[in-house]
Amino acid sequence: MIGFISSIFLLVLFIYLTLYYYRQIQTKPSITGTEEQQVSVTQPLPKYYQMQPGESLWDVAQKEYGNPYLYPTLVELNQLSSPDLVEPGMKIRIR
Repeated sequence: MIGFISSIFLLVLFIYLTLYYYRQIQTKPSITGTEEQQVSVTQPLPKYYQMQPGESLWDVAQKEYGNPYLYPTLVELNQLSSPDLVEPGMKIRIR
């Protein structure tokens, strides 16, 4: 008889705790699609490189990016019409 009563007690306790936990989950505030979220994105500061005599964008891409085939990135970033237009002493943006 005592085993039966303790089994009933444990069952009722289990149901109570389950319902309590379920209500806690349901009442927590959640982010819905109607609320606006503001995300702030900061751009890294630009980094510049001064061209040295005898250097090309190929060389700079190798030094800065580790891959010389990325020299078109430097052309685009600096809005150059041709990669051959760089001169010694010229400052180019690399980031």
